[in-house]
Amino acid sequence: MNARFILLAALCAGFASPAAAQSLSFLPKNSDQPIVVDAERGIEVQQDNKRVIARGNAKATQGEVSIVGDELIAYYRTGDGGGEEVYRVFAVGNVTMRSSEETATGASAVYDFDKGVLVLEGNQVRLANADGTVSAQKALQ
Repeated sequence: MNARFILLAALCAGFASPAAAQSLSFLPKNSDQPIVVDAERGIEVQQDNKRVIARGNAKATQGEVSIVGDELIAYYRTGDGGGEEVYRVFAVGNVTMRSSEETATGASAVYDFDKGVLVLEGNQVRLANADGTVSAQKALQ
């Protein structure tokens, strides 16, 4: 059975936006687009630990951007305005991050919202767009 969960913009900052290959980034924290999360094995909200875990072919989508992995973990905190905001997202196992113009793949990925840094790791990591492909054997930041 497929579990579905919608993280409202007040909770989540967002996922990637179309851009050049070197600037794959997440939408601004004030984005009003919700993030929709689907997972075959369920979605767990751990309020005490302030994290959301989606398991089993987990997919998070915001607008034209999606990230798929065996497991997705989003950590959130209370933001400056009093609402909840995501500050770090992990994707583990068979990760594919896709926007309308680019695709990134690897064994795992982490996005740090505070630093604005996406790190893909794995034996073969790849980022492709219409201009070409960048690949690495261990990590791509």
